Amino acid sequence: MYHAKNIVMINQVLFTDRDFQESGFDPPNSRTMDVFTKKVLFTADQLFNNDVSRIDPEKTGAAVCTRTGAFRSLKNTANTINTAGYQGINPSFFPNVMLSTALSHLTMYLHINGPSCVFYDTDRHGKDGLHYCIVQLNLCNADGMILICADEDGWSAGKLLVRR
Repeated sequence: MYHAKNIVMINQVLFTDRDFQESGFDPPNSRTMDVFTKKVLFTADQLFNNDVSRIDPEKTGAAVCTRTGAFRSLKNTANTINTAGYQGINPSFFPNVMLSTALSHLTMYLHINGPSCVFYDTDRHGKDGLHYCIVQLNLCNADGMILICADEDGWSAGKLLVRR
């Protein structure tokens, strides 16, 4: 297990898929993003309420956990290849279906440069991502860690953990 001494959660958000869809969230460059990536950014945006000034971008990292990732986008890409060939692929699906792409967009969106990692989350609780965040904080690799748990067709949650 892991030791979480002097680590506190200073903010937490939870959203349904409906909340996300009704938000009209439209991040920069969203034309080339899959739904999963947009949902990760939406969750981070809500976590900070449009104010990232309380974090030091050089000392803040992130972890993204997902059970399904960009499954719908992967499925659409495969269906398009099977029916129309590679030339029919929509650019908003194909280049962004890697789980690390959502994390890359997140770190660029928040301008953070700390440690980061993506986890395949089989139980939808983000335990591995939480463990990673706590380890990074305990090792003083970061002063703050952002944990985003999201599925393309489900709820999303965000947490901001800091070392005190």
